[in-house]
Amino acid sequence: MVPETLLPKLRAQVIFSEPLEVFHWCRRNPTLQMTLPLGTVCFHIIESLKELHQTKPRGSNTYEGQCYIASATLKKFFGRSLSLYRTKDHTGQYHWWIETKDGKVIDLTGMQYKLRGLPVPSIGEAARFKQKQSYLSYSSYKKRVAELQALVEKKLQAVA
Repeated sequence: MVPETLLPKLRAQVIFSEPLEVFHWCRRNPTLQMTLPLGTVCFHIIESLKELHQTKPRGSNTYEGQCYIASATLKKFFGRSLSLYRTKDHTGQYHWWIETKDGKVIDLTGMQYKLRGLPVPSIGEAARFKQKQSYLSYSSYKKRVAELQALVEKKLQAVA
C-alpha cells in the first residue's frame, strides 16, 4: 500500500504514464482521490519494468511476460480498490490486468500486443471470458512482484 504520508505528495504531481489510456483516464478524473497516485504508481511500474528488462529480459519487448508481475504490483499498492483479472490471449497464454471498482481497465503491459499488431486481450474479444483472480502463490512470482515493488517504492521515495 502507498504510505499515507506519501499520498498527499503524490496527489500534487501529474505524471504522464504509459499506456496512454491510464494517463487519459487519470487526467479526466483529477478530483478522484486515487487517480493522481494511481497515474504516478503506474508510471513508476512501467519505468521499473524497463529497468528490469535491460538487466533480466523475459521476452522480446519490455512488456512481454510481465503482465502478472505489473498487475500484482499495482494491486499491492492500492489493495481492494483494484481487482486482478486474467483471460487467455490468442496463443492460449494467460494475460493479466487490473480493473477499478467502476470497471476501468488498467493494462500496464497491453503494449506487448499493440507492438505486434495484435488485439489486446483485456479490451478485446477475449475480455468476454475474463476471470477475477487473487495473487498467485508460486514463490517465483512472489519474488518477482516483491522485486518490482521494491524498485517502485524506491522511485516513489525519491520523488517524495
